[in-house]
Amino acid sequence: VNMPGMSGLDLTEAIRNSPRLRDLPVVILTGSVTREEEVRGRAVAASAYLDKSTVDQPRLLEVLSALW
Repeated sequence: VNMPGMSGLDLTEAIRNSPRLRDLPVVILTGSVTREEEVRGRAVAASAYLDKSTVDQPRLLEVLSALW
């Protein structure tokens, strides 16, 4: 979510607004989970929103497998 220049949420929104990229799966993996960011992640149509502190490798692989 926190990136220099543009947030991951802004990037996801830009991807969804691009005719060429709109169907690209976007997984937000963040260490700064707030309810507001999670709601916004869903609003910009992130394919998945994961918390670094709670996600483990099996769960991450499950999410990625479901998207490809």
